[in-house]
Amino acid sequence: MKRSIYKLFYFVAALPFLSSTASAKEECVTEKKAPAATKEIEMVSGYNASSRIDVNGAWDVFVNGSYILWQPRQSGLGIAESIPTLATNRASEVQMDFDFHSGFKVAIGTNLNHDNWMAAVEYTRLHCHDHASSTVDGVTHFLSANWLLSTTPSFVSTDGHWKFEYDVLDLSFIRPCYVGTHLTFKPYFGLRGGWIDQNLNAQYFLAVTDQESTSHNKSDTWMIGPRAGIGMNWFLGKGFRLLAHAAGSLLYQEFENSHSEVINTLTVTNVSFKDENHQVTPNVEGDLGFGWGTYFDNSNWHFDLLASYHFEVYWSQNDMRRIRDELVTTDFAKPGTLGLQGLTITAQLDF
Repeated sequence: MKRSIYKLFYFVAALPFLSSTASAKEECVTEKKAPAATKEIEMVSGYNASSRIDVNGAWDVFVNGSYILWQPRQSGLGIAESIPTLATNRASEVQMDFDFHSGFKVAIGTNLNHDNWMAAVEYTRLHCHDHASSTVDGVTHFLSANWLLSTTPSFVSTDGHWKFEYDVLDLSFIRPCYVGTHLTFKPYFGLRGGWIDQNLNAQYFLAVTDQESTSHNKSDTWMIGPRAGIGMNWFLGKGFRLLAHAAGSLLYQEFENSHSEVINTLTVTNVSFKDENHQVTPNVEGDLGFGWGTYFDNSNWHFDLLASYHFEVYWSQNDMRRIRDELVTTDFAKPGTLGLQGLTITAQLDF
């Protein structure tokens, strides 16, 4: 009899544990239920419903591609100063003619099983060339070379070419969610890494032909660091929406720089110098634009089309100019800021 009573006691005592186990199993079956620590009545205030795209297909993957038309601008790339011979005239700098250039982005991502999170990897590529040139009469103005150790204003013509290579990888973990019936936020965090390579070649000509001086400058850097941001979608109806995005990164960078020049006057003089630099660089970026998306084929697929204007800034990137300035003035020169801006058009397919 006692055994039966003990068995009944143990069974009753175990009922709460059995009940919690069954509840946990039900939560695994339905992802969008509240966590065990959150009651049903607290769902609205304690949990933001997922706003990610969920198709009926088995892959639950998305891919996208972007055409970018961006203008990179590196400060501190002026190749010469136009110096007047009369004190009444003003000096001016021969600046690089920065233009818009074509590039691309590609990305792949997937929906994760944990709490409606997503993961994505994106690659951005922009390789381009820009040019600057100027000629003066050699009477009222002379040119002073910005990329030679000698700054004596004795040149009458200059020509410069800037080569820019931008290759960036972003790994992101994203959690899109509703914050209103027509408004969604997309907070994310992850890593940014990649390479930024710059080359500047400048030529300077004296009044007498065949007397030319050249300067070759190179700065290669790799970078890696944490990145975090947030995106926003405001739905207008019929699949259309306005979008905005802002992010920031803190990047460790390692630079390899070089400067060399050949001075052809009465004799040939060669100068060569190499340098390495390490720094932590802040990087900020943002986008503003609009988009349109729709499900099709019984929600087995989803197509999205986006157009936005992109802004991006990297601080302290012109290590080439820092080397030249330190060689001439023996003082530390602050490297210039690198900025990128332009149009981004993206097509995305979820399946």
